[in-house]
Amino acid sequence: MKIKKFEFIDFESKSIVTQKTWLAIIMAVILYYTYTLLMTITAFIITIFQSSATVMCFQDFTESAFFSLFSLFATIIGIALVLLYVKFLEKRSLSTAGIIKTKFFRNYFFGYAIGKVMISLPVFVLILFKGNISFNQDVNYGLLILYFIGFLIQGASEEIMTRGYILTTLAKTTGIMRAIIISSLVFAILHLFNPNMSMLAFVNLFLFGVFASLFYLRTKNIWAISALHAAWNFFQGNVFGIEVSGLPIHNSVFNVTANTPDILSGGTFGLEGGLIITVILILSCALVLFSGENKLIFNDIDAETSEEIL
Repeated sequence: MKIKKFEFIDFESKSIVTQKTWLAIIMAVILYYTYTLLMTITAFIITIFQSSATVMCFQDFTESAFFSLFSLFATIIGIALVLLYVKFLEKRSLSTAGIIKTKFFRNYFFGYAIGKVMISLPVFVLILFKGNISFNQDVNYGLLILYFIGFLIQGASEEIMTRGYILTTLAKTTGIMRAIIISSLVFAILHLFNPNMSMLAFVNLFLFGVFASLFYLRTKNIWAISALHAAWNFFQGNVFGIEVSGLPIHNSVFNVTANTPDILSGGTFGLEGGLIITVILILSCALVLFSGENKLIFNDIDAETSEEIL
């Protein structure tokens, strides 16, 4: 069985980065940590000036509502860095990073809807197993709107970096299957130092990376998976009140508490740390790979009439 070729990420570039796998990975890490450093320094300076205290505990600072919200909006720096690098240093079309103009709203709304369903399913399972859900009387709807917008930016930034740039570039240097595995590992490693990380959480983040890669290839644009990612995070954190990959959210519509072991619910890491998400991601990967007429996997007979990357 083989996976077909994808013309929308096929490109020509004279950059040595697009010819060496290890250089592509190093460049991705440099871009990621450059914008992370810029974001953290800027947020810290702003917080110091707007605070009456001259000294702030770094842990308290990173766990503050201001930093949480600011860091979401600041990920636009990452988007700009990646797109500028692709456009002017590698000198290739932004369409090779999934920036496709046609059917933008259709793709975005589709991805957002899928994301809501995927993250709501495990919450439904938790409630079914005697979990609790309660309305938050103190919800700040103005802050909620800001989080909604912030997660739209943050979802796009991670997808443009890992799927739009890393996956696309590695597909040229090492082939599509290896590119999916390596880019998914990079995605999981970038979350390695999140609070309350566990081995299962790491595996689930890797599985999410695999699913996101397949979904990106299936839809042939970056918008659908960016929207799915944004919906996943926003609904998990700001709708259901559950930690997002170990990070606390300071404003939510509901508060959901589990009555199942942490191995199922994810505990303080959030849903990504539990086996319920593991099952959902494996099933989702299978659906994207094998379902419908536009499936990604072909048997040997079908592959003879289709283009593929080994």
